[in-house]
Amino acid sequence: MGVKSLALPHALRSTLWRATRPSAPRQVRLDVRRNACVEARMARSEEIDSAGVLHFSGIPATGKSSFSRFLASKHGFAHYDLECFPRGWPVPSLYALWCTRPLDFVKQLQAVHERAIIDWGFPIECLPLVTQFSACGIRLIWFNGDITHARRLFLERGGLDPARFDHQVSEIQRVGLPAGIEATVVDALTAAGEVRPMQELYAAVFGGRGE
Repeated sequence: MGVKSLALPHALRSTLWRATRPSAPRQVRLDVRRNACVEARMARSEEIDSAGVLHFSGIPATGKSSFSRFLASKHGFAHYDLECFPRGWPVPSLYALWCTRPLDFVKQLQAVHERAIIDWGFPIECLPLVTQFSACGIRLIWFNGDITHARRLFLERGGLDPARFDHQVSEIQRVGLPAGIEATVVDALTAAGEVRPMQELYAAVFGGRGE
């Protein structure tokens, strides 16, 4: 006499199938993705945490201040726009120190802030001071870009005499900057002459991907 197969109710068969079908590989893939995301966030955090005080300078109208504001809003940098006092100063009381003892000013930034930006397209006569910044551990980031495109962006921005742009660029070219100074040089404009996206500038400065 043959053994009859037991017919399980359809609802129970569905429940057993869902309970016993393999699911571990999917969970492993999710775990791998989750761990990769955590590691990426940790790497970005370490890059930012070790940034210290940065000095952004370079060709005018190449996105230095825009990128500074991005780092301030997204990554907690204290952004000091040296040419915009007091609005551009997180601690305005430091302005007097900057005017009288600039090296003590940068040392104070290092003491007060975990991460800070000096946003300053310095006049060429201040080049010896900028060199001393590097000796104090300040990292100079030089924003480079096509002069014709940068001048157009300067004019589109408005509010300033274009003669200021022309004079600054002429002085930069006269002394051959950024050659001869210790700096990370960033090509800040696209081939079409626009400021590169903030995430691309982040990658150029920190070697990671900004959010």
